[in-house]
Amino acid sequence: MCAGGHARPRGEAIDLHSRTLADFERVLGPDHPETLLSRNNLATAYEAVGRLDEAIGLFTRTLADRERVLGPDHPDTLVSRNNLAAATRRWGGWTRPKNRHLLLRKRPAKRSRS
Repeated sequence: MCAGGHARPRGEAIDLHSRTLADFERVLGPDHPETLLSRNNLATAYEAVGRLDEAIGLFTRTLADRERVLGPDHPDTLVSRNNLAAATRRWGGWTRPKNRHLLLRKRPAKRSRS
């Protein structure tokens, strides 16, 4: 058992998440909601070990895909935006990220039904 009472080192968690993501992509396809969740989980594992460049890349891709597949107001899309914002903050704030446009993007106004 490693520090913190976890039975598996975090590096092994990354390997497991990577394999799981590959399996979801193969079985369900890259746009399936479970595949997108798996990619988010891998990004979270990268973030946990300080591999923020990789985490931000995956969070960015997942956010873009969730917006396209699920829509900008879906709860999973909002989770992705939050995850990207948190990782970006840990990475060094708002001065560096090439992803800032994703975080600050304005949503289209809803049309009123007349």
